[in-house]
Amino acid sequence: TMATSIAKVGLQLDRIFGCRVDIEWAVADDEIHIVQVRPITALPAFFPHHLPPHLSDERWEPIWPYWYYPNNQIEGTVVPPLYQDLSYAEMFVRYQVGPIDLYNGRFSGLEMDFNGHRYHIAAPRSSQTKPSLAELEAYLQEYEPTLRQQWLDAKHRQFPAVTAKAIALQQGANSLEELLDALLWARDTGFDLTCQTIGPPQCLFGVCITLFDDFLSHHLPDLNADALKQGHHPDLEPYYPHAQIQGAEALAETFDQDPIRQLFETMDVQSLFQYLVEHGDSSPFAQAYDAYCERMGLVPLKRYDEIRPNEEAIQYAALQVIRDTWLGKGSGLVTHNEQVRERRRKCEAKVRHALTQNEPALLGRFERLLDWLDFWAPALNDRGWGIVPYNQLERLWMTLCRKLQAVGLIDTPADIGYFKTEDLAYIAQTGDIEEGRGIWQNRRLEYERQERLQPPAYLGKATANPQESDKATSGEMRPIAVERTKRVIQGRGHSPGQVKGSAHKIETLSESDTATDQHILILTKPIQPTSQYSALLLSLILRVQGIIVVQAGQTYT
Repeated sequence: TMATSIAKVGLQLDRIFGCRVDIEWAVADDEIHIVQVRPITALPAFFPHHLPPHLSDERWEPIWPYWYYPNNQIEGTVVPPLYQDLSYAEMFVRYQVGPIDLYNGRFSGLEMDFNGHRYHIAAPRSSQTKPSLAELEAYLQEYEPTLRQQWLDAKHRQFPAVTAKAIALQQGANSLEELLDALLWARDTGFDLTCQTIGPPQCLFGVCITLFDDFLSHHLPDLNADALKQGHHPDLEPYYPHAQIQGAEALAETFDQDPIRQLFETMDVQSLFQYLVEHGDSSPFAQAYDAYCERMGLVPLKRYDEIRPNEEAIQYAALQVIRDTWLGKGSGLVTHNEQVRERRRKCEAKVRHALTQNEPALLGRFERLLDWLDFWAPALNDRGWGIVPYNQLERLWMTLCRKLQAVGLIDTPADIGYFKTEDLAYIAQTGDIEEGRGIWQNRRLEYERQERLQPPAYLGKATANPQESDKATSGEMRPIAVERTKRVIQGRGHSPGQVKGSAHKIETLSESDTATDQHILILTKPIQPTSQYSALLLSLILRVQGIIVVQAGQTYT
């Protein structure tokens, strides 16, 4: 219609000028003629200016950009309508059990939308003080078995079930009702997967380390028990980082006599990856590698364009392991695990002997704390299994959006984010695509109006605790540069004994391909050792003499 055409022209001009504009137009012979365009300098004010007393007593700050939107492609600071009913704080508490708030002190748990902009109270969820270590230990004695079983059920039952359903729906959802039902399921399931992986497996990592270290500092202060922080609990088998390495080593063994081995020995990893992408259809190795990637939640060669920026190193990790295996570099996972088990056995015997001699009544408590440590510290990396179903959900999402685009409900996959969940449920029920497009256009206009608002840095109470500025990306946080020389350094790491090697400086993990078994690798920039990076770090541990990492936290192998 003419009205729709005029609205589209106005929207295009808004975007061209980067602000709202007043358009003077005329219609002649069914053609729209622009007479004059004037910017509207008086943008609508952000409302409310004032909050009711019970809200104004708190300081409200924007959650963005920390909000998590599953599969969102809309660029903006406003909560997309499709996700307005999801709570950021819900991610941290959905799978929490018992009376203690394990995330106490991080987020308020109270959040509200003001004109589509999501704010939360900048205060701890609990007004009480954080639980003491004794309270945390008592809490785990009662609830840890439930939390553990919850994670194992997710890993062994929920994740495979979600993966299978997501794969089936990529082909099985075709009618408008099926497409929209599948999309709403994918939205809810993707959010739930995040709740699973950001819940106990993340926060109990630090709790159990703290409890264990506190026990040692009080009862065995002079005993070095670093070896007990290596390895993982048998209940975690198959352990994600090790499964990645084992799968890569198995590929090396299977194709040991294949001509591909010569390419691994002569090409750098990035060039090798491009070669495999180009020859994927004709290379048996490339086909086996793709099957391995599907099992581990990595991006297969046939979908290489899905690799996110700055995540190439994660995808290259398996290729590095295969090449190291063929070149005879590094210790190999079997040898590594045997060494870890031997160090643990000796250290456990030493601790048990010391407690038996001095405080035998504490042996049971030590075994319990060690059991928690063995499970929950590595569980941080074991969360990598959640990548497998999530990747399939992302593919399902894009498949569904393209099908909805083909039937005319949306113009681009990103447009689905402008609908509310009740909109999609209504369209699925009525089957009216034309009415659905009208709903989409109205929601989009409303979103863009809210996006043009200038939200204040806070609402309510003006005072706030001063926060330390984040200098993690500034030059001040860099260590003294270690040049790429043959300078030999040595020292003691988490493993017993001294290590010695040539200093080798890199800035990102994508440069790790340049490290050899003669190097001590020095990462000069902070990294976040997420579960996705754990296998890459482990492959480096198997290869180099040592790794010095700035502000990387602890990664358990």
